[in-house]
Amino acid sequence: MLPAFQAGGISGCFASEGLAELADHLIDGFIENGKGDLMETFATPLSAASLAAVLGLDAHGWEQIWEWCKGLCADIANFENDPGLTAVGNEARESLGEAIDQKIDSIVDGPTGCAIGQFVTAAPDGRPLSHSEIVNNVRLMISGGINEPRDGIGLVVSTVLSNRPLLDELELEPALWRKCVEEVLRLHSPVGTITRQTTCETRLGDKVLPSGSLVAGVIRSANLDEERWSHPQEFDLHRSEGG
Repeated sequence: MLPAFQAGGISGCFASEGLAELADHLIDGFIENGKGDLMETFATPLSAASLAAVLGLDAHGWEQIWEWCKGLCADIANFENDPGLTAVGNEARESLGEAIDQKIDSIVDGPTGCAIGQFVTAAPDGRPLSHSEIVNNVRLMISGGINEPRDGIGLVVSTVLSNRPLLDELELEPALWRKCVEEVLRLHSPVGTITRQTTCETRLGDKVLPSGSLVAGVIRSANLDEERWSHPQEFDLHRSEGG
């Protein structure tokens, strides 16, 4: 499933051809309305609509994609086993599953210019992906592929707009935008923690982790590690560490 999300894949084509147009359209809405909410009317629709376009689910609208995401995430984070949240998650899972099924059925006769179309025709390890593999992986992409870019967009925009000297410097030297984004994401870490499982005995620092161990990687802690970064709690556009 990786090729569709690499620079030369469908997502890369969308980023170079459709993303700026989508962002401009959302900003035009601010002008028409005389105001705009950074998260609700820009970061959320930009993130949800982008993923929908790449997957091939854009016919459902970004609002529906976002509702599916919220429903799935509500159940994923339901550590107290609230039956109400479980019901919300189940409804989102079933509704999204039906939408994916319909998309798969519409493209079984040939590839299309969307990620789901590529999944249908892909044959990793010499075999095609099963129907359930496609559906479950797209569900995972919806639940995990919107919040983080949404939060990242909001963090970058708010950082730049609240720092006039920074904005001026970026306007004078647009090539610095990439470093700006990387530094904002390092400092604020929209993905704070990831959970993984070791597939074999692994040494991490001075600890030995047995095969099958659950490991929580705290990305935010790594991004603020004083042994790795100088003044890690500060934003520095010209930071030389990292890379």
